[in-house]
Amino acid sequence: MGTYMRRLAIIVLASGFALVASAQPFTLGYRKVFPRFPSDQGAYPIEVSVKGGRNPVRGIVYIESGTASVSAPFELEAGGSKVATLYPLSDNSYSDLKLGAETDQGSTELSIPAEPQVAQGQASVIGITDTAGILQFLPQAKWRSATCTPEEAPERSVGYRGLQLVILGAGAERMKDSAVAALKSYVLGGGTLVFVGGTNTPLINDPRWAGVVPVGVGRAISALPPPHVRAFFGIPANRTVAAVQASPLPGSMDRDAGEMAWVVSRRVGTGVVFFWACDPFESVNRTWSRRAGAVRESAELAAKLGAKTQAKPPEPWEATPVQRGADAFLLQVPDARVVIGGLALYGLLVVPLVLFGLNRLGHAPWAWVALPLASIGFSAFIASSAQQVTKAEAGKATTGTLAFDDDSQAGIFWGTQQIFVPEAGPKDLRLQGVELLRPTTQNQFEMPTRSPWRGVILDVGEIAVPRLDLPPLAFREFELDQVVPRPGTLRLARTQGGLKLTNSTPWKFGPGSLSQGGQTWVVPELEAGKSAALNGAPRGGAGLRYVYSAKTHDAPIGVTLLSESRASAGATVVWTLDADGGAQ
Repeated sequence: MGTYMRRLAIIVLASGFALVASAQPFTLGYRKVFPRFPSDQGAYPIEVSVKGGRNPVRGIVYIESGTASVSAPFELEAGGSKVATLYPLSDNSYSDLKLGAETDQGSTELSIPAEPQVAQGQASVIGITDTAGILQFLPQAKWRSATCTPEEAPERSVGYRGLQLVILGAGAERMKDSAVAALKSYVLGGGTLVFVGGTNTPLINDPRWAGVVPVGVGRAISALPPPHVRAFFGIPANRTVAAVQASPLPGSMDRDAGEMAWVVSRRVGTGVVFFWACDPFESVNRTWSRRAGAVRESAELAAKLGAKTQAKPPEPWEATPVQRGADAFLLQVPDARVVIGGLALYGLLVVPLVLFGLNRLGHAPWAWVALPLASIGFSAFIASSAQQVTKAEAGKATTGTLAFDDDSQAGIFWGTQQIFVPEAGPKDLRLQGVELLRPTTQNQFEMPTRSPWRGVILDVGEIAVPRLDLPPLAFREFELDQVVPRPGTLRLARTQGGLKLTNSTPWKFGPGSLSQGGQTWVVPELEAGKSAALNGAPRGGAGLRYVYSAKTHDAPIGVTLLSESRASAGATVVWTLDADGGAQ
């Protein structure tokens, strides 16, 4: 009898647990896109999944770390599910991330364990390929490596933030269009991309990479590498290897300059793209002794060729105010001595003179008139010292880098933006193409931010802030990454005496520079639709592209305020381009 009752109790408890589980309104889970976090800057592409229960459920999921938080809205029918990839940035990679959901059916939260930071002197690299573990030969003391399948490749450039290299291996031609666009932005923003050949002709010939891959259409062959190529990869002597035969494109640098291009590089934006004719990551090539050396030398060469400029917050003296109204970013708080002195003068003069003086003269009832008038006078005096604050108009100050390439249709901006809003109330920041937005923890105007903006920064395929409640005279500062459509073209042509740069964009560029190899030209202020003649014929530097750098205040970057009337600072534009034809 006892055994029967125990069995019955177990069945009842199991049934109860099953009923409770089936009654759960939703379940929350996650999967890291990479086996481990490869970035010391904390870009963590994390796939979040929500599965509904018996009833419909709606709400937001969020990932939170430090002062960075991003949320994604969802709405599920009964038994429905949704999967989305979020891109949180961590202020401290030693802390766990918080993954949670707030819904009309309740809330839940769980931790995503943190992983170690990249060690000092350690670089990070990922491979996008069908073959897992292709980077295991890299020494762990120098490299943090990981792989993901082409279908899992992050679809935003921030998913690759902080990586020294991204290697496209076998199967990478199956990447989504959005992932291809993300890698293009990653390179424009200073990243390094490696295309490997071998038998990967579908990847090299993929039209989506036109203008990025350093070579033209290629074909698969078997070839005997020349001695310098064997030495670069550590290929055994007299070994024939599978390779892709292709010709370098204009503006590319052929390392070997032989009958066949084996190692080719190309400057794209502020980043560098490599083409290797062979594939050192194929399993049949594991005996090549310098595969790790080839990866290291390519990373070192990319660091020399690239020129990513780290953005920094604007300083007040860097602002270029428009000549009307008061520039909020040049405001000065009234001197404390003026305020305290005015109050002391009020206390010393008004009370003794008005109250006692009128009373002594026998006109005490006049104090009812004199005191309010004196108060109004001193209030006007104090207010006049702060009139810059009261008259300030809404505005923004942007500092950062905006990178374009001659062959790309969009650029990437990374940097910071400060906004000033004089009036209180809800604001829609009206963001366009923003991939990352987070409030900075400190700025020169206010105390550090203490808590994340949960539910304020939404991920709806792109970052949106539809409602931000602000107090009066509010300063806010953000870090942001943003994809910016190319506004037009810059055309560089050779002339008899040097070069001619033509600005076919609607933007005005300030004084800047043009460089190619070790040669530099000073470029004057360049109005929209105008040209500048640059003296000094190009010399040497075959295979290097030209890099134009200047500041503009016209780029539509970041926050767009409805009442905005002022903008200061600006974006430094870095534009890579080739010179057209021969001398004109």
